[in-house]
Amino acid sequence: MPPPSDRALGKEKNLLLFLSLRPLVISLLIFLSYPILFDIPRSFISILLISSVLVPCFLFLARILSARPFYYLIFITDTLLVTAIILFTGGSESLFPLLYPIIILISAIYLFGGAYLVAAISFSLYSILIYFELKGGFFPIQYFYARTYLYGILFFLVAHLGSTLATRLRRTEVTTAEIINSLPVKIAAIDNDGNLYYSNVSNQAIEKIMLDFYHSGASYQEISIDNRIFGLSSYSLTNPNLRLILAEDITLQKRMAEQTRISEKVKLLAQLGASLAHEIRNPLASIRGTFELVSKGKLSEKEKRLLGIAISEVDRATRTIEDFLEFSRMRPLRLRKVKLKSIIDDLISSDPPPKNIDLALDFPPNFTIRVDRHLFFRALRNLLQNAKQAIGRKKGEIKIAGSTAEGRFEIRISDTGCGIPKRNLSKIFDPFFSTREEGTGLGLAIVETIITQHGGSISVKSQVGKGTCFTITLPSMKV
Repeated sequence: MPPPSDRALGKEKNLLLFLSLRPLVISLLIFLSYPILFDIPRSFISILLISSVLVPCFLFLARILSARPFYYLIFITDTLLVTAIILFTGGSESLFPLLYPIIILISAIYLFGGAYLVAAISFSLYSILIYFELKGGFFPIQYFYARTYLYGILFFLVAHLGSTLATRLRRTEVTTAEIINSLPVKIAAIDNDGNLYYSNVSNQAIEKIMLDFYHSGASYQEISIDNRIFGLSSYSLTNPNLRLILAEDITLQKRMAEQTRISEKVKLLAQLGASLAHEIRNPLASIRGTFELVSKGKLSEKEKRLLGIAISEVDRATRTIEDFLEFSRMRPLRLRKVKLKSIIDDLISSDPPPKNIDLALDFPPNFTIRVDRHLFFRALRNLLQNAKQAIGRKKGEIKIAGSTAEGRFEIRISDTGCGIPKRNLSKIFDPFFSTREEGTGLGLAIVETIITQHGGSISVKSQVGKGTCFTITLPSMKV
């Protein structure tokens, strides 16, 4: 069996103290009653002995019973002991009926509404005691009614006030604890001796680091725990004996700051690259024109072949520059309602699929989306070009499907090509990533940028040897 926790040991010590106080209180009552009685009744000594014997009995029962029945047992026993004390210190003339409200008030702290039951038992026991004195002819019946009436009101009033205040206090404690424990910031109050006074930290590693940070005397420090970054800070409190240590998870802020820094660098590089691309594109056009002019002269077969390679490389460089410029200077959207069929028709007219590839359309003729027609045309063109290249010269099919799902539009472009290896799926939308020697690596990056501009998203599923499916999701149209 594991050793009990410090909190469990503290609870047991408090219970032992609470139970041990009872015989001490009775001893105090004996001392207070001595000037009145001028003698200590033997029955009073018996009550003291009984109370002392009950301490180990209650400690044993505390391990067996649950909390609520155990507290009921304690407070009902206390009302019996108080009744016995009243009986042996003068009955109706005793000074100690006011012990009942004290027991009722304490029971409200532990039992809340259960204090009403303790009040009812106290009232019943006291009424029975006074009734037997009435039967002995010690006082008139009016005295009995007045006495029981006043004490009854007192007992139940104390029970009501005590349970109400205890309930409100508990709600406040629970609410405060819930708020503190749900805070994203870890809090620790540490005393001047370096002992933990309060903490909402459940992770012992973080708690130890907060204690070490306190001992270091630093005002701020950043540490890494389990791939998370925490910012530690120290604050003084109104209590000069305590110091507040906060540990805040700043991982997201750090990542966002890093992304912002990278985005600014990328933006700067894009601007610089666009400027360079403009400067390079014009000379390339001149070089190509010169090569074409030279190729019309009398050349050997080898020279013609070399010029053809040179022209092809110039064209590839020009395409790369044009793709880069297209990627770096996306213009604002010009949204309007467009039928998907009309965009597909334009794509087929400008670049029809080869004979070995069948093109299948699976969407209603009036399937309408709200897009920038020119930009969306470019996005679909790039996806269709990728699909054609994936199929190559073998027999295959490209399918374009459209549907509405949960108020959003979905357009799927699938092919029966070679597929994409799993290791590349997470990188295909990265700028300049390409598995083809002649590819610029900007086609899918441009597609993602266009779709993101439209407030949509694009995802991909692929299986090597079976094909690939790109799914474009667009927000619903706003009329």
